[in-house]
Amino acid sequence: MKKVIFIFLGALILGALPNTSFACSCLGLPQEDHFRTTPTVFVGEISAVRHNVNQSSSAQGMLIGPGTIEVTFKIKRAIKGEGKVDDSVVVRTSDQDSACGIVAWVRESPGSVWIVYADRSSGVLTSGLCSPTKRADSPDAAEDFKYFDALK
Repeated sequence: MKKVIFIFLGALILGALPNTSFACSCLGLPQEDHFRTTPTVFVGEISAVRHNVNQSSSAQGMLIGPGTIEVTFKIKRAIKGEGKVDDSVVVRTSDQDSACGIVAWVRESPGSVWIVYADRSSGVLTSGLCSPTKRADSPDAAEDFKYFDALK
């Protein structure tokens, strides 16, 4: 009987908890740690952007997502990992910033240059807000270039 009461009370407590969604939360790691733990780092020029939007399941009408943004980069400077200069690589991110996606990519035009820190997940290069990926012309990009130059 005590076991049944305990299970009932546990279910009651769990049922009373609010439904919450978690926003993107990142650790503030130093650049050296990001560089050390990220398998692929390059400077690349965007040649194409493809937005794969959320899709609805026809049977239940449920949203499947988040969607993804796939960016094709032409590598201008290979810093670490796979890819060499002039290779084309595709990097995927979520299309929702709450899922740590780099949503700015959906508005980017071919020709813009980015410093990309990418992981490999399920055979695909990925990046997100928790990486130090940024436009190469952003104010804090100079720190990255200084760090990269010191690696030689």
